[in-house]
Amino acid sequence: SDQRVNSPFQRFKRNILLLLQILILIAVALAAMQPFWRGREGRAQRMPVLIDCSASMGALDKAGGVTRLDAAKERVRRQIDGMLPDQELCLISFSATARKRAGFTNDKRLLRAALDEIQVDDVPADVEDALRLTQALARTASFDEVLLLSDGNFPVRAQIELSFKLNYQQIPIGGPNMGITAMNARRATDGSWDVFIGVDGSKDVEGGATLELYRDGERVDSQSLTLSGGRSERVLFRVGGDRASSLRAKLAPDGFDSLACDNTALL
Repeated sequence: SDQRVNSPFQRFKRNILLLLQILILIAVALAAMQPFWRGREGRAQRMPVLIDCSASMGALDKAGGVTRLDAAKERVRRQIDGMLPDQELCLISFSATARKRAGFTNDKRLLRAALDEIQVDDVPADVEDALRLTQALARTASFDEVLLLSDGNFPVRAQIELSFKLNYQQIPIGGPNMGITAMNARRATDGSWDVFIGVDGSKDVEGGATLELYRDGERVDSQSLTLSGGRSERVLFRVGGDRASSLRAKLAPDGFDSLACDNTALL
């Protein structure tokens, strides 16, 4: 007893209630300090999604199939359905120009509605315009990665510096396709016009087609042609030069053709 009284340092006796009180006191002190883990400031939780809606995205994969745009939208729809509460997406569509469809949001209903509004635009794709818009978006919102969905029908290189990682997911290209790729006219010596029309086919095209020429809505002439293995055909029509006219060339493939918008040309 004397040793315990005179000893300057002594151990506490084991007391469960005392230990519980100490733990509660530590917990209250930590709660008052409001500790938190410093993350990446939400950068990984935001992601812009670029969706190609140019002419080639209207191509079908097979007869009665879906367009390339519908396949891309289905991927984005699955991305939206799998979002976590702290994730936000921004939807941007692009063809000849880019357009922001929905700003960063985790509202799945709003994102689905914006996705449904995207339609095929029968013009070429300008991926640089989409990337410039996304780069401008990075000045006001932080993100590390951008998802790009396209069939790849744009230049291989884009002259733009990116501050983010580009996750390019290529949509499988459409099925066999033939289309009008050139149309021009040249004045002949007798005053009439020689109209030259170029028709090309993809490598998997095997079949024939009929090419018709209309002048001011009336059919002038037609020719049959056959394309196979990526070959090209050049067709010549002769049109009178007695008056100014509007010419329309129309290609009618005999079998399945994945893309319809390149079957008509105007001059």
